[in-house]
Amino acid sequence: MFRIDEGKARAIDATIKVLTFAALVVGGGWTVYTYFETRQSEARTAELQAKTAAFEAKKPFEAKRLEFCFWASTHASVIVSSPDKAEVAKATNDFWALFFGLAAMVEDEKVVASMLQFGRCLKNKANCNASLQQLALDLDHDCRDSIAENWGVKLQGNKLRAEQLDEPTVNPAHP
Repeated sequence: MFRIDEGKARAIDATIKVLTFAALVVGGGWTVYTYFETRQSEARTAELQAKTAAFEAKKPFEAKRLEFCFWASTHASVIVSSPDKAEVAKATNDFWALFFGLAAMVEDEKVVASMLQFGRCLKNKANCNASLQQLALDLDHDCRDSIAENWGVKLQGNKLRAEQLDEPTVNPAHP
C-alpha cells in the first residue's frame, strides 16, 4: 500500500487549497470582467438602437424633404431651360405651389433662401444677383447639401457653375 508521511500530505493539501483559491479568484475575476463587458456591449447596442429608431422616425419626413428637393430642382431646371412656353408656365406655377406649400414645412433655411432668391429673380429680373440658370444650380446644390447632411452621407463637392457652359473645352488628348 502507498503511504505518504504527514508533511507531504499537508503540503499536497495546502497546494490543492491554494490552487482552488486561485481558480476561484480567476473564475470570479472572469465573471466580473464578462459582466461589465456585457453591460458595455448592451449599452452600445442600446445606443445604436436608439439612433436607428430616431433615424427611422425621421425617415418619412426626410423622404418628403427628398421629394420636395427633387421637385424644386426639376421645376427650376424646366423654368430656365425649356423652350416650350406652356411647360415653363406649368413649371412656374408648380414652383410657386412648392414655395408656398411644402417649402415652409420641410426645408432648411439654406434651401428656402435659395428658393426665395430664385423666386425673386423669377418675379422681377431686377432682383437677380446672378443669372436665373445659376440660381437654379444654387438651389440644386443647396438641396444636395441638405439631403447629404440630413441623411448622413458624404457627397463629393463638385459645384457646377452656369458660366462653365461658356468656357472653352479643354481636351488634353487633342491640343
